[in-house]
Amino acid sequence: MNIPHQIIKQIIRDEIDLKSFDERDKRQWITAGLIDALNENGIFPTAVRSISLKMPSYAFLCKVWVNYKGKEYYIELGILDRDKLKLENSLTDNSNRVSVYFFDNISEIQSLLESIRELNYYVVKIGTNRMLLINSINENFIH
Repeated sequence: MNIPHQIIKQIIRDEIDLKSFDERDKRQWITAGLIDALNENGIFPTAVRSISLKMPSYAFLCKVWVNYKGKEYYIELGILDRDKLKLENSLTDNSNRVSVYFFDNISEIQSLLESIRELNYYVVKIGTNRMLLINSINENFIH
């Protein structure tokens, strides 16, 4: 089960404009997204909790946990801060994080793309917003 990939597919398929969401909306959306992804895999959570996290490279970072039959499943959603982005460990320290970087033109992300070539990422345009969706996927992050 690859929940980060399912979350990224939801963003693309449903054309989710995360840039227009405030922090509360982002947290609610990622919570619903995690529950939907788990439901698609026959997992129906009984408890949900979320917290805001602080990390220098992120303007927004949230972690959502759910519990099902004594097992915890979680996902993180982060919006990268264009002015404070430092790549060392920001994108590779958590394989169940979906990181989003908003950009204006492709030349702006050339060096970023080079630095994340080992990670899974998608470059998408939803409405007028261009996004780089990043995940360092580890297929076995949920045990």
